[in-house]
Amino acid sequence: MNNFMKNIISFCSASTRKKLIIIRVTLILIKVKAIVNFFPLKSYFIKYFETDSTTRIDLQPFQYEMGYIRKILNLLPINTTCLIECMVMQNYFRKFGVYIPINIGVSKESFLKAHAWIESKDSPGYEKLI
Repeated sequence: MNNFMKNIISFCSASTRKKLIIIRVTLILIKVKAIVNFFPLKSYFIKYFETDSTTRIDLQPFQYEMGYIRKILNLLPINTTCLIECMVMQNYFRKFGVYIPINIGVSKESFLKAHAWIESKDSPGYEKLI
């Protein structure tokens, strides 16, 4: 409960811009969690993947927002996975006309081991989102 109060106080003292980001990310997270829990992921990925999977986007201008979104997701009392975090990032930046493809890797040993991540233009390939 003590951390919850610290987060509320931190939210109240944040700038208007940061409050709007926090509210937007929270709403997107709720939407993404609902999509994942109630709909097949295939319908989500068909709708939102509009870029070529070989195209890498320069995410350098968005590092501040991406770091802030990660911080918000860690502070919210909702469990998130790497896939959920990627989907929240994708939804957040889509509002600004930036389409970020999500990469999903599945282990060859076990189909239950998987990871989702976002690649930027200058990353060597695997960039952990968490």
